[in-house]
Amino acid sequence: MFSPLIREEHKHRNLKFIIIILVLVLIVGLVFIQPVLTVYSHASHGKTFVAKAEEELSSGNLKDASLHLTLAHQEFLAARDKMGRLSWYKGIPLIGNQVIALDSLLVSASELSGALSDLANVANTILNPLDSTLGKAAEEKKRESLKVLSESTPLLEETKHKLEEAKSDLESIGQSGLLPQISSTIDLMKGKLPLVQQTVDKFILASQVLPKMLGYPEEKTYLFLFQNNMELRPAGGFIGTYGILKLKNGEISSFFTDDSYNLDKQYNSKVETPKPFQDYNKRFEWYFRDSNWSPDFPTAAEKAEWFYKLEGGQENLDGVITITPTFIEKMLELTGSVKVPDYPYEFTAANFTDELEFHVEQNFYKFEDKTQRKSIIGDFGKIIITRALSLPKDKLLELFNMVVEGFGEKQALVYLNDSNLQKTVALSDWDGRIKDVPGDYFLYVDCNLASLKSDPYVKRTINYEVNWDGKGNPVAHLTMTYNHTGEFNWRTTRYRTYARVYVPKGAELIKISGNESDPETYEEADKTVFAFFKVTEPQTTESVTLEYKLPMYITEQPYSLYAQKQAGTVDHKLNVKINWNGTIREFNTDLVEDREFEIN
Repeated sequence: MFSPLIREEHKHRNLKFIIIILVLVLIVGLVFIQPVLTVYSHASHGKTFVAKAEEELSSGNLKDASLHLTLAHQEFLAARDKMGRLSWYKGIPLIGNQVIALDSLLVSASELSGALSDLANVANTILNPLDSTLGKAAEEKKRESLKVLSESTPLLEETKHKLEEAKSDLESIGQSGLLPQISSTIDLMKGKLPLVQQTVDKFILASQVLPKMLGYPEEKTYLFLFQNNMELRPAGGFIGTYGILKLKNGEISSFFTDDSYNLDKQYNSKVETPKPFQDYNKRFEWYFRDSNWSPDFPTAAEKAEWFYKLEGGQENLDGVITITPTFIEKMLELTGSVKVPDYPYEFTAANFTDELEFHVEQNFYKFEDKTQRKSIIGDFGKIIITRALSLPKDKLLELFNMVVEGFGEKQALVYLNDSNLQKTVALSDWDGRIKDVPGDYFLYVDCNLASLKSDPYVKRTINYEVNWDGKGNPVAHLTMTYNHTGEFNWRTTRYRTYARVYVPKGAELIKISGNESDPETYEEADKTVFAFFKVTEPQTTESVTLEYKLPMYITEQPYSLYAQKQAGTVDHKLNVKINWNGTIREFNTDLVEDREFEIN
């Protein structure tokens, strides 16, 4: 047995040992906590600057946004520098994982803030030569801005590379066991990165295309098509009005518009119309106004140029630009209402389409003869373009985003005769071409053959399902439902459509129901096409269902579906259900823009 003296001495030794351990822990803690607090301080300041920059970017304040993004980048770099003092903690269990993750997070944050700073600086440099509004800027200043934009591609490509590095660094961080504060920040950045990447891609495209398209350094002449999507046609809408638009250094040199019928009546057409016009409209001569028969806009644009020349058009064209009333409504949201002199209308985003249609169909005779009933469109066009160019400089980014959104929603499209520029435009999907994809695909195309403006009153829903038959073949079921909410009046009537469904090449139609005519099957644009005629009476709901076997080559890879939107359509509802090798996925969305779905 130990004596009391020995036991007391042993107790003192244990106490000393505990004190020494506590002191060491305290020292290590102080050494660890101090740099952690410093890193946290720099990172917090960086986050605050980014938040301020986001607000300034949304309001168009590029100058202050650029400053705050630069400051954020400096704070994140300082935080990374201080992280160097913590590198020896990476080998300590539990703590090490947090340190490694925080280090990678700061690397990504500094790359992201640096890329955003570069982007804001580029945009600021482009707009800097301009005065308070684009409309007030002299031509040489617009030319200087377009020159800067055209030369910014390399810097924008470098910015894109930085974003890709930031994305790679984020994806390399293992999130298992991380503190919630670190894990949530990683998720937040992963959510923001795709949006930033999309913005950079838009700017790269703009730098490559817009300067030349807007007449820098040489004037450009475009065939302008006003496609009325109230009367839907395959490439967007009925071409009731056309124009010749000339651009030089970002300015409109001239803008002439006219009724398409005035161009058509100069020519006694010997060109035969597509057969559905003959079968269901009893029209046999093909004219410019119906040139957009193909849903592939490059094809339709080339045909429109061909008819323009055939019917006596004199201008040498550099391409075709088209918009719909839906696009103009979006522009009116930005510019505010527009009054056209000598007419009683005040056009707003809410009433533009209805008021314009009322004038050209019912009220024109009070102001001009029938041949000039659409002259109001040209007058309106000049005013709204002037209004858009007169927007304050801090609204130009909003205008740019609105235009890009219009292209994405296929309410505006462009086709350029310069093949190199057209290839760049095609990369952005601004050209409305039929997409070439490796997997499953469909494009449902309506062509209103009833002449009246019924389309806004016909609400559409597409249900698409893929299953397997008993023989190991993938089978698609596509149902289009037409809900006609209109009536018989001067504006709307029964909906008579010649519909075409573009599907993967090699698909085989099994059966169809709800159609009014025998279906046709043929190949076009490297797709298989099922075509038929369909009628829907006002105040009724009708459906067409197609069942078809998909080609086996789409089974050679993970399943993907590209649902392409018809140009000019507004908001078809879309419901998708895929049963692929026992994996079932359902999606409920719309076709405001093209949609892509994948099953891994």
